[in-house]
Amino acid sequence: MRYALPVLGVLLAGCVTVSVEPVPALEEAGALYRQAAADPQVQASAPGELSIAARLLGDAERAWRDKAPDAEVSHKAYIAGQQARVALATAQYRSAEAKIATAREQRTRLLLEAREREAAEAKERALAAQAARAAAEQPAQAPAAAPDIDAALARLQSEVPQLRTRHSGRGWILTLRNEALFDGDVLKPGAAATVDNLARFLRDNPEHDVAIEGFTDAGGSSAANRRLSEARARALRDALVARGIEPRRIEARGYGDSFPVASNDTAGGRQLNRRVEIVINPS
Repeated sequence: MRYALPVLGVLLAGCVTVSVEPVPALEEAGALYRQAAADPQVQASAPGELSIAARLLGDAERAWRDKAPDAEVSHKAYIAGQQARVALATAQYRSAEAKIATAREQRTRLLLEAREREAAEAKERALAAQAARAAAEQPAQAPAAAPDIDAALARLQSEVPQLRTRHSGRGWILTLRNEALFDGDVLKPGAAATVDNLARFLRDNPEHDVAIEGFTDAGGSSAANRRLSEARARALRDALVARGIEPRRIEARGYGDSFPVASNDTAGGRQLNRRVEIVINPS
């Protein structure tokens, strides 16, 4: 962009208007500022630096219009141009920072998911080993014909919609969220129907013993969480015994905040970790 301003000339043969060309440094500074101002990345990431460049360029242009010495105009223009470069560089830096932060967040999420999978697998291995040791200590019994456990579980799940079932190396595992069963460490009145259906299932499948395992999220101390999970497991066991299930068929234990199935860093993850698992031992 070339600058041309009408100014009062000198009287040579009358009154004339002449054009004054700006110093090259001012033209260069103006070009740099326009480049920065037209860049959406600069507008979004470095508006403060761009504003300073605009002010400095204005100072240089005013000095030129006021016919300040070329050295002064050049100096002001140089500073304005450098500030425009700062705005461009700052925008590039902040954009790179944002990309790095996004990549870091993705990496953290992937690592967290991997740790959660490893924890779930470790829990399964530990509990399977515990079950294997317990089975080895039991006296050998003659095998009995077993009914169709899959059909019985399908019926149970249709009766208890909030129940989730899955098969593992330890046998079938039934999962219920604590919020559906407990108020503190006491069974809710609304849990009676669920307990009735579990009792019927156990009466219909007398060849299967079960282990009731309580779990909590990571809120509170580990000792308090273990006591709470044990109390909940015993409360469910006592309710089943009260409905005619033989006490010897039910083992109750609490693991507190051990073996989480989700991250304790989110409300949804903590809710998933607050659960009771009923392990149906193979006959």
